[in-house]
Amino acid sequence: MLWEFLVPPSQMGQAARTVVEARDYQLTFADGTKAIDLTSGLWNVNFGYGNPFVAERIEKVIRECHYATLFRSSHPAAHEVAERLLAHLDMSEAALVFSTSGSALNDVMVKLALQWNSLLGRHARTVVSIQGSYHGMTLNSMKLSGENLGQAVYGAHSANFVHLPLDDVEAWKQFFQTRGNTVALVVLEPVLGSGAIPLSNDVLNVIFEARKQYGFLIGADEVAMGLYRLGTIAASFDWKESADLLGFSKGLTNGTAASSVLVVSNTVAEVFIQQDSVFMHGETQAGSPVACAAILGVLDFLDSANIQEQYHQLESRVSLDLEHLARKYHLSRRGMGLFQYLGWGDADSFESDALSGSLGADYFRSRGISIQPSLEGIQIIPAITMPISIWDEAVRNLHAAFEELTTRGTK
Repeated sequence: MLWEFLVPPSQMGQAARTVVEARDYQLTFADGTKAIDLTSGLWNVNFGYGNPFVAERIEKVIRECHYATLFRSSHPAAHEVAERLLAHLDMSEAALVFSTSGSALNDVMVKLALQWNSLLGRHARTVVSIQGSYHGMTLNSMKLSGENLGQAVYGAHSANFVHLPLDDVEAWKQFFQTRGNTVALVVLEPVLGSGAIPLSNDVLNVIFEARKQYGFLIGADEVAMGLYRLGTIAASFDWKESADLLGFSKGLTNGTAASSVLVVSNTVAEVFIQQDSVFMHGETQAGSPVACAAILGVLDFLDSANIQEQYHQLESRVSLDLEHLARKYHLSRRGMGLFQYLGWGDADSFESDALSGSLGADYFRSRGISIQPSLEGIQIIPAITMPISIWDEAVRNLHAAFEELTTRGTK
């Protein structure tokens, strides 16, 4: 059998959850159901399924594809990606490390930060992240995650990995006062991908001040929020100070290839360069020609499109429509940009028991919309390039779905 991720064996292979076609902004499932995708392919497909710029790049390279590893070698496309992506970020003096997924990327971030500290003669080994955060499923990424992923079963607990509250300024101040000189790295999601909860600016200010005092690195996990999900190529660019390390995946290839990159600031990279120190990491498929072609296709598209204008047009409509839904059906709402959450919590106006986890995803899918289930709610993450007409259809489907639930709940 095919072993699917994150579902019990009893739920594997269901036709209602088997995607047989993805085109533009719509999914077709094996049971014949069609649904507008409001998850952007688990927030990978920022620019629509079958994006012609990405498809053209991949089609061209796949017919003459060579196996070009970055183990002690390179190839022109990888250099082109580094040059063009860093230019888009206005970080031309930075360095680019390839990886193959968001999970692997965060492993790379932790390892590089620990080695950087060691090269400077610092003995700091503590890595800090947010309670409730999600950074992936490799062992270091599970340690980094502040969400319950069954870490104890896999031995993915470590006293060197600390999780602090999202918005508790005093907890952060107290932690730095007692353990600040042990900190090697603080890793932050600009918005928590699990639950769409924005990071507190007050906590950010405490972290920035502590970095000045203790000299640790700050890593921005841009896997979910990067590539214009919040209106800029890197959501952390809206912070008052820059991150030292930035990690991108998902939208980086528009969901077409297993790839990620870690952007290493010039000041961090210079420590390795001055000591001519080998970074002990390598993945045989990282920076492959196909992955690089996909990234270059995304960059071609961004060069051709006014993506920020498209973002603002859709974001304003999404904000208005979700606010109306929240008021009409007594839902809570949070999130930023095109990463939003609607929750029912204690609402008793409709039958919410039928909406837990995958059951909720099934309910909305059967009514023409694919959403991401979340704790006592749903996450709505439309593609940045989704036409307003398709979004309008999705909103009508959302209204109909909540109206039906309200009718059930009042009988």
